[in-house]
Amino acid sequence: NDLLRSWNARPQCTTHFALRYDVGERTIPDNLAKTVYRLTQEALTNAVRHARASEVGISLLAGNDGVLRWTAEDDGVGIDSVRGVMQRGNGLAGMRERVWALGGHLEIGPARAQPERPGLRLAVRFDRIDA
Repeated sequence: NDLLRSWNARPQCTTHFALRYDVGERTIPDNLAKTVYRLTQEALTNAVRHARASEVGISLLAGNDGVLRWTAEDDGVGIDSVRGVMQRGNGLAGMRERVWALGGHLEIGPARAQPERPGLRLAVRFDRIDA
């Protein structure tokens, strides 16, 4: 929450950042919490720097099934191809590596079916966070 608050407080920033957070009574292990924090930092940076997004939403939800879901969505210009972005830069590839290192799964795709500004949706699933 502090991370998004600090981004919203940045002078001359025209992007609005929102957080949805519900993990119930679960305690998120430190290594997972650090990974989620780093994923969020990278998603916010990319949304402002590359996507020119006006709205960015981050959600972190833990279900009764022991699964932690992290999602970042923006209304920016989107990306031309996931493969191309993975080859050109370190941001999304680094995110993928962080997720895989903890046994998670990252999905990357458009946030909506609007061709001129499809945005980007990053969805991560970490199974068995209580294990």
